[in-house]
Amino acid sequence: MATNPFEDAPDNVAPIANGWDVKQIDEATSRLDRPAWPNPLGEAAYHGVTGDFVRLIEPNTEADPAALLFQFLCYAGNAFGTKAWYLIEETRHYPNLFVCVVGRTAVARKGTSRKHVTRVMGEAAPEWESECTASGLSTGEGLIARVRDPLYGIDKEGHPELIHPGAKDKRLLVIEEEFSRPLRVMERNNNTLSAVLRQAWDGERLSILTREDPIKATGAMISIVAHTTIEELRAELTEVSTANGFGNRFLWPLARRSKALALGGSVDPATSSHIAETVRRAIQNCPFGGLILDEVAQHKWIDVYGSIEDEPGLYGAITARTAPQILRVALIYALLDQQSQIGIHQLAAAKEVVRYSNDSVRHIFGDRTGHRIADTIMNALHSNPSGLSRTFISHVLFSRNVAADRIASAIAELIDIGKARATTIKQTGGRPAEVIVAA
Repeated sequence: MATNPFEDAPDNVAPIANGWDVKQIDEATSRLDRPAWPNPLGEAAYHGVTGDFVRLIEPNTEADPAALLFQFLCYAGNAFGTKAWYLIEETRHYPNLFVCVVGRTAVARKGTSRKHVTRVMGEAAPEWESECTASGLSTGEGLIARVRDPLYGIDKEGHPELIHPGAKDKRLLVIEEEFSRPLRVMERNNNTLSAVLRQAWDGERLSILTREDPIKATGAMISIVAHTTIEELRAELTEVSTANGFGNRFLWPLARRSKALALGGSVDPATSSHIAETVRRAIQNCPFGGLILDEVAQHKWIDVYGSIEDEPGLYGAITARTAPQILRVALIYALLDQQSQIGIHQLAAAKEVVRYSNDSVRHIFGDRTGHRIADTIMNALHSNPSGLSRTFISHVLFSRNVAADRIASAIAELIDIGKARATTIKQTGGRPAEVIVAA
């Protein structure tokens, strides 16, 4: 094991890894500013039993190692429940993650990767896997109902009466292999799913106060494993979802087929039994209370925290919770190691995991701002290096169908974040004219 896990490791130490859909935007142009596929997960991420699991499965599957690793962490984190947490000021951060694996098509083998994780976690925690996993996200009420508190009333004789027993186990891992569907559902009027999911990630009491008979859930532990394609995510993750903080509660690892196995691959269940046993013991021995960073990790975290910058645009909005995401992932690594403190190796592993997610976000969304009008203008500017006048943008690009103040606001935003600038050009026989050009 490296003495300093924060040192950059050479590319060959990691396991094999490969690697707004707006109608007005020219797809050929939108590809110009899309960063490359993220570098594979570095060695630091393959720490402990998580790394053992990926290294065992990876040679025998077409699934991406990143998809295996992220989903393994999400599954394990939920199995730990709310016994342990990391305290940031007055907020308890539990080991629950929201993970959406993003691939270009079904060939990304997203479902294949999850099935490997399900098999091992089913052996490690069979009752949890059977009783605490479910599929389908549609309404906030439906989600709360799965982890609801007991409901009591008064019978005819004035005595307390149990109306509903509530959930026996408040842990819930939601599996959504068609994530575009709930993203569309959340845009419907009065749908409460987005609000409830944000409450769930934050560890708050879940409730729908608009109901005549509101249901509540306290102490619930909700995690999400979701799958989608790049195209669906660009189309369905709306301005509202990014502005209200829904998007930055997720980790968004990219995945693609790691290799071609024409005859398929297989893993002998007996060879993974030691991994399941290690996870089982970690769940059983999960400490109660808050974990802290040990002294060495504290010093390193000060440096890491100071290096996290606020970034503009859609990338900045979706990665705005980088710091708490790192600490949540580090907590899971520590619990899997059966440690009572988070050490430098767990912190380094978590930093690399979140780095991969953030780099995936850069590839998926590129330089997009997340605002449809601004993104349409930006892509048009890339197609016209000499610039566009405000009149052209309003009358031609938007066919006079967008209010002038909204166009002006979008242009101002592009200038403010350094994606565009206003300049003047000389016209033959006339006054200089202002044009907007790509920066």
